[in-house]
Amino acid sequence: MRSIWKGALSFGLINIPVKLYSATERKSVRFSFIHRACGTRVEYRKWCPTCDCPVAQEEIARGHEIAPGQYVLVEDEELASLQANPSRNIEIVSFVSQQEIDPVYYDKSYFLEPGEGGTKAYSLFRSALYASGQVALARLVLRRKESLAMVRIYDPEEAAQGLLMLETMFYPDEVRSTKALVGVDAEITASERETLLAQELIERLSESFSRERFQDRYREAVLDLIRARADARVVRPVLPQAPVEDLMTALQASLAAVKEEQKGRGEHLH
Repeated sequence: MRSIWKGALSFGLINIPVKLYSATERKSVRFSFIHRACGTRVEYRKWCPTCDCPVAQEEIARGHEIAPGQYVLVEDEELASLQANPSRNIEIVSFVSQQEIDPVYYDKSYFLEPGEGGTKAYSLFRSALYASGQVALARLVLRRKESLAMVRIYDPEEAAQGLLMLETMFYPDEVRSTKALVGVDAEITASERETLLAQELIERLSESFSRERFQDRYREAVLDLIRARADARVVRPVLPQAPVEDLMTALQASLAAVKEEQKGRGEHLH
């Protein structure tokens, strides 16, 4: 794993050398568009429909649409002059309870590793952050753009060494408003019986989170399809489930299925 950023975590007058690593990666199966006639990968060219000709890169400008068909052109140099100055500092500005931050604000996750000579200060900050029960809000510059971020404890079972994690965050005005959406009508309420069934179903399905249990079933199915095509094998489609009639039927059927599954597990163990 290669670090994408090196700098310092600024905590009061303490500067802690750190390295930043991407914590996640997309594993979607990628496809290319192929010409069926000859099997060649299709190229996409920049084309101007008005001039009916290809456009060279040096002839292309950035434009922001302010009205249909009307654009304000902005040069790369002008954008560069507005970008944040390069900085190698993660500046902590405050500490808050993580429960106050809705997950909708989280953007991308990064591991924070202590840099050279920073292990003791890193450990000190992590211990103090853990004892506080809070998270740190910070600012940093990534790719010439200032970002809001949160620094928190990351300590899954296999990471006993206790790393810190940095989560870049969306700004408040980047989170869409829900005013135009229709919520629950106050006059529409579930019956007491329905509520009790739903609560029992929730209780029976409650368990500790296991990451190993969850897999990208669509990606696995696509890979199976590709392997089957390569080996001239047939892929069996998954049959759709039959629709349920109403809410009570759905709850009762779900609860019965869970009970039967748990009963089967108990018999298997014995």
